[in-house]
Amino acid sequence: MSDTQYADHMASVSEQKNEPKPVVKRVFSNSVAHRIQWQHFVYFYLMPNIAALVLLPVFGLPTVYEVGLFLIGWLVSSLGVSVGFHRLFTHKAFKTYAWIEGTLAVFGMLAAGGSLISWVGIHRRHHEKSDGEGDPHSPLGSPPAERKTWFAWTVGMIHAQGGWMRRHEYPNPQFYTRDLYRKPWLIAINRRYHWWVLMGIVVPGIVNGLLEWDWMAVLRGMYFGGLLRIVLVHHAISSINSICHGVGWRRYTTDDLSTNCWWLAIPTVGEAWHNNHHHRQSSAFFGHVWWEVDVGAYLIRLMRLFGLAWDIHSPSDFDHARTSPPAIAKTEATTHAQA
Repeated sequence: MSDTQYADHMASVSEQKNEPKPVVKRVFSNSVAHRIQWQHFVYFYLMPNIAALVLLPVFGLPTVYEVGLFLIGWLVSSLGVSVGFHRLFTHKAFKTYAWIEGTLAVFGMLAAGGSLISWVGIHRRHHEKSDGEGDPHSPLGSPPAERKTWFAWTVGMIHAQGGWMRRHEYPNPQFYTRDLYRKPWLIAINRRYHWWVLMGIVVPGIVNGLLEWDWMAVLRGMYFGGLLRIVLVHHAISSINSICHGVGWRRYTTDDLSTNCWWLAIPTVGEAWHNNHHHRQSSAFFGHVWWEVDVGAYLIRLMRLFGLAWDIHSPSDFDHARTSPPAIAKTEATTHAQA
């Protein structure tokens, strides 16, 4: 069973005229969900991290071609997550053509951080419950706990960096991602998540083998352009959950722990301006001043220049701040799923 099959569990709506409609269950927490989460944690997080460390001494330093494959893979998958999964699908920060939506969905899944449906549902849940009870990956945990010692804070950071993937409440796709289910072709792409991850490992190997015309180059390409790239991209993106919810500086007053970390801006293609993002969640631009490097925003502006993106939301489009957690969180995060 995959995460998309959880859509079948949505509560049915009564057809009786005077009978009140039941509240749709927002999350699932059962043995089936936890087994899927544990398997994904082992195969897509734990094993790649161990393999990357074990194989590093074997392959040694990368060649110029392998550095190039790594950088291309990092940029493509990081932009897939940031521009596609996050800004486009989660927050609807801009509009684009269906073929670009599909391309960004595939690029995002190359990062092996979860299928499109799972990622969007979990992130919308995060914004709804940010650093409170129900937030899947807050460093405070769920329910939130005070981190008064360095040990306790380290435990929280490990949880936010990836430990949360082992077991958590699974957002109901029919509540948090109902809008995406209206696009059957997008769901078809989502269901091939494992194949996209595999492709992201195999293709760099084939390319490197052709460039160097050597069988060993195939394995080296799979390692540097595939496996190692997946591990480092995952940790870069996951640092937003951990580091950018406690370390850094805050331009805006929000009801969570979100911070801006300038030194993570380039590795995360702009995601590290996280306090800015939590202040203006539906903005396509995370950098709010000219010197805040936001590669994802640069891509969206380039797409607009060529007529590939429109209805782009900017920080100035919103005249409210997150001063009322339930109201704003529901408006900017959850309502997108019901639109």
